[in-house]
This record gives sequence, structure tokens and C-alpha cells, in this order.
Amino acid sequence: MSSSIVKSHCNKCGGERNHLVLHREHSSWVEDVDGGRNSISGSDTYYMLKCAGCDEVQLRHESWFSENYPDDEPTVRLYPPALSRRRPQWMLDLAFKSGVSTVVEELLTEIYVALQNDARRSAAMAIRSLIETIMIDKVQDQGTLGKNVDAFIAAGFIPSASEAFFRGTLIEAGNAAMHRAWKPTVSQLNAMMDLTEWLVSSIYIHPEQAAAVQGKLPARNR
Repeated sequence: MSSSIVKSHCNKCGGERNHLVLHREHSSWVEDVDGGRNSISGSDTYYMLKCAGCDEVQLRHESWFSENYPDDEPTVRLYPPALSRRRPQWMLDLAFKSGVSTVVEELLTEIYVALQNDARRSAAMAIRSLIETIMIDKVQDQGTLGKNVDAFIAAGFIPSASEAFFRGTLIEAGNAAMHRAWKPTVSQLNAMMDLTEWLVSSIYIHPEQAAAVQGKLPARNR
């Protein structure tokens, strides 16, 4: 790596960007094993970086361990962690919208925290909790999850093109993550978030546009 410029992910700009190295600390170690017949080694390098585009500051930690063969590349951790998905701009509007439960805002925030830390099972369970909260808010509690789903769809909140994905994946994902240790892939979680964000936006942020948008949302494959 260059002593003055490194490539690193920038959450504010989005993606890999040039960063100025404000400070660098490096340490290494060697340890004898098997009675001194062999040895293992490792190193840690810390960079305090500032994005050359937006001036955002981050800490980058590169660790290397000799026993990671055949993966000889260092492990990279960023603080704060790299965002896998940006929060929509309309999230700031949720707090100022009348009639929006604070639970909706809190659950959505928890989902993005889970995504940022690659806690995909936690994100899937929080999505399920958020959707159930929204359904009860809009169609009241019908007694069972299945009846809530039926009432929510019958009320027109889900476009027909997305009904199968809503029933088969978005609702069941939380159950699978909680009871069967299912871990969604990044692409599966992004698909779930696409519909989740659309639901929150159309119901709470732009309800007057929901009717016009319904039926235009593309279907998702499970």
C-alpha cells in the first residue's frame, strides 16, 4: 500500500475511494510451536484514513496470520463498518410524520444496524417483525399471522405481482431465521429490503402515491 493514499470503502460516497493516510501503526509477532520446531506469525496494521472526496474519517484494520493459507490476503475491518445498503433519504421524514408508530422507525433502524454488521439472520427476523407491525397497524390484528397477511393483501397494500414473494419469502424468512437457523444471502436480503422499503415509503411517506404505484412493482423470485 502507498504510504500516503490507500483505497478503502467510504460509506458516505458509496464504494471504494482514495483515502489519505492520517496515521499508521504496524506491529508483528512470531511464536514458536511444537517445541520450537515450527513457528507461526502475524501482523496488525491500523490506518487512520480520511476520504479524499468527502473528508469522512475511518479506522482501517488489516490483520494477517500465517496459518490462513491458502488465503494469503489480510483480513480487513473498517470502523465504522462498511454499509451494505444505504438508508433511504425518506427515513428522516418518518419521525415527523403524524400517525407513524415509533416502533416502525425503531425496527427499521435496527434492520440497517444489522445489515451494516452483516447480521443477516437478525435483519431477516427484524424485517418479519416490522412487516407484522405494519400489518396490525393497517388492518388490525386478525388473530393469526396468516389471517393478517390475507387481510393486508385484500386491503390492497401489496401489488399482485409481488404477492407470491410477500407470502413465500418476506413473511417466512423471519420464521426460517429464527427456528431453522436460515441465513439469507446478500442478494436475498436485498430483495427483501426492496419490498420492505417500498412498503414503508408507500404507506407512511407517500400514501397518496401508493395507488398509482401498485401493480408496477416487479415480482421477485424466491
